[in-house]
Amino acid sequence: MSTKDRLEKPDFIVAKDKRPGVDDYGNEYKYSPGDKVYLCTSGQQEGPYKIEAAENGKYTLCDDYGITVKSGRAYGEDELKLYDPFA
Repeated sequence: MSTKDRLEKPDFIVAKDKRPGVDDYGNEYKYSPGDKVYLCTSGQQEGPYKIEAAENGKYTLCDDYGITVKSGRAYGEDELKLYDPFA
Protein backbone atom coordinates (compact mmCIF):
# COMPACT_ATOMS: atom_id res chain seq x y z
CA MET A 1 0.00 0.00 0.00
CA SER A 2 1.47 3.36 -0.96
CA THR A 3 1.85 6.25 1.46
CA LYS A 4 -0.88 8.13 -0.39
CA ASP A 5 -3.34 5.23 0.07
CA ARG A 6 -2.51 5.00 3.78
CA LEU A 7 -3.38 8.66 4.23
CA GLU A 8 -6.67 8.32 2.37
CA LYS A 9 -7.62 4.98 3.97
CA PRO A 10 -6.21 4.91 7.51
CA ASP A 11 -6.16 1.74 9.63
CA PHE A 12 -8.40 3.31 12.25
CA ILE A 13 -12.02 4.40 12.38
CA VAL A 14 -13.80 7.30 14.02
CA ALA A 15 -17.39 6.50 14.95
CA LYS A 16 -19.80 9.37 15.46
CA ASP A 17 -19.43 10.92 18.93
CA LYS A 18 -16.64 8.47 19.86
CA ARG A 19 -12.87 8.56 20.10
CA PRO A 20 -10.71 7.20 17.26
CA GLY A 21 -9.89 3.52 17.54
CA VAL A 22 -8.75 0.48 15.63
CA ASP A 23 -11.43 -1.40 13.71
CA ASP A 24 -11.97 -4.57 15.75
CA TYR A 25 -12.13 -7.28 13.10
CA GLY A 26 -10.12 -9.88 15.00
CA ASN A 27 -12.99 -11.33 17.03
CA GLU A 28 -13.89 -14.87 16.07
CA TYR A 29 -17.30 -16.14 17.00
CA LYS A 30 -18.44 -19.74 17.31
CA TYR A 31 -21.92 -18.87 16.00
CA SER A 32 -23.06 -16.61 13.17
CA PRO A 33 -26.31 -14.67 12.75
CA GLY A 34 -28.98 -17.08 11.55
CA ASP A 35 -27.51 -20.15 13.27
CA LYS A 36 -30.04 -22.08 15.35
CA VAL A 37 -29.06 -22.72 18.96
CA TYR A 38 -30.52 -23.90 22.23
CA LEU A 39 -30.28 -21.66 25.27
CA CYS A 40 -28.95 -23.72 28.18
CA THR A 41 -29.39 -22.01 31.56
CA SER A 42 -30.10 -23.40 35.02
CA GLY A 43 -29.87 -26.95 33.71
CA GLN A 44 -32.72 -26.38 31.24
CA GLN A 45 -32.63 -26.25 27.46
CA GLU A 46 -34.86 -23.69 25.72
CA GLY A 47 -35.44 -23.09 22.05
CA PRO A 48 -34.27 -23.48 19.46
CA TYR A 49 -33.65 -19.80 18.79
CA LYS A 50 -31.69 -18.07 16.06
CA ILE A 51 -28.59 -15.99 16.63
CA GLU A 52 -29.70 -12.42 15.99
CA ALA A 53 -26.37 -10.65 16.47
CA ALA A 54 -22.90 -11.18 17.91
CA GLU A 55 -21.11 -8.37 19.72
CA ASN A 56 -18.35 -8.23 22.33
CA GLY A 57 -18.24 -12.03 22.59
CA LYS A 58 -21.96 -12.30 23.40
CA TYR A 59 -25.02 -13.19 21.36
CA THR A 60 -28.57 -11.89 21.21
CA LEU A 61 -31.32 -14.28 20.15
CA CYS A 62 -34.47 -14.07 18.05
CA ASP A 63 -37.28 -16.38 16.98
CA ASP A 64 -37.86 -17.77 13.48
CA TYR A 65 -39.63 -14.54 12.51
CA GLY A 66 -36.70 -12.33 13.53
CA ILE A 67 -38.36 -11.02 16.69
CA THR A 68 -35.92 -10.46 19.55
CA VAL A 69 -36.45 -12.82 22.50
CA LYS A 70 -35.52 -12.65 26.19
CA SER A 71 -35.73 -8.82 26.17
CA GLY A 72 -32.59 -8.65 24.00
CA ARG A 73 -30.33 -10.08 26.71
CA ALA A 74 -26.90 -11.14 25.45
CA TYR A 75 -25.61 -14.65 26.21
CA GLY A 76 -22.11 -16.13 26.17
CA GLU A 77 -21.06 -19.11 24.07
CA ASP A 78 -21.04 -21.29 27.19
CA GLU A 79 -24.81 -20.73 27.54
CA LEU A 80 -25.60 -21.80 23.97
CA LYS A 81 -25.59 -25.16 22.19
CA LEU A 82 -25.83 -25.64 18.43
CA TYR A 83 -29.22 -26.97 17.29
CA ASP A 84 -29.02 -30.36 15.56
CA PRO A 85 -32.14 -31.06 13.49
CA PHE A 86 -31.17 -34.75 13.23
CA ALA A 87 -30.77 -35.37 16.97
